[in-house]
Amino acid sequence: MSIEIYYYSGTGNSLHVARELQERIPEASLTPIVRLLRNDTIKTSAETVGFVFPNFCLTIPIPLYDFLEKADLSSAQYIFALCTRGGSHSEAFEYMNQLLAKQGKKLSAQLDINMPWNLPLGQENLIGLNSAERIRHLESVMMSKLDAFWRHVVAGEEHIEPDPDADFELSFGMKLFDLLVPKSLNYQSHRYMYQELVRFYADANCGGCGTCEKVCLSDNTFAKLSGETVRLANANAAKSSQASPDT
Repeated sequence: MSIEIYYYSGTGNSLHVARELQERIPEASLTPIVRLLRNDTIKTSAETVGFVFPNFCLTIPIPLYDFLEKADLSSAQYIFALCTRGGSHSEAFEYMNQLLAKQGKKLSAQLDINMPWNLPLGQENLIGLNSAERIRHLESVMMSKLDAFWRHVVAGEEHIEPDPDADFELSFGMKLFDLLVPKSLNYQSHRYMYQELVRFYADANCGGCGTCEKVCLSDNTFAKLSGETVRLANANAAKSSQASPDT
């Protein structure tokens, strides 16, 4: 049985989980989603296809949405997904199933995994959230969950795990937003934000070594401008790795 795992990671948590999963299923290939997004179509060939990604604004991140819109999953008889998050509620799997239904597919297994909060924004309001003790606990729980989950995947067993572990209850405003705003409109607004509004900068200490361009999975280009700042010129912003508080 061939197994393909596709991952998207904004800050490293999802990549860590994807690598740990591959260690348990060494025959599985591991591919970054953003490396394939320039293709007009994406063809998978495995019987088992999995996705590892962060919770992004209650649902799946934009790169995964784009991937699922392009991907031909006709070979997949078993599809699984792991969603990492900082502890908040997520509807990622429900929305994935809506997209997969266009190809007559659905998730056979799914798992939420709480991880450390990696986005600097908001950490000042979450004192103790990333304490060493909590990080050790989250790591231990993650390893335990993966030890059980990979066996379901290899056996081709259906495993839709309930989600009792969300740390944060949604505010009334977020619940109302989630109820009234279609996911398609939500994606359009975030796509605009990352394409038109987000810019990345380094300060004058940048030596122009080129390492960031070499390791960037989105094939972005980086241009040194005049003056004391260096602007990371995002040539492919819609498909770049956007950081998420739940990665």
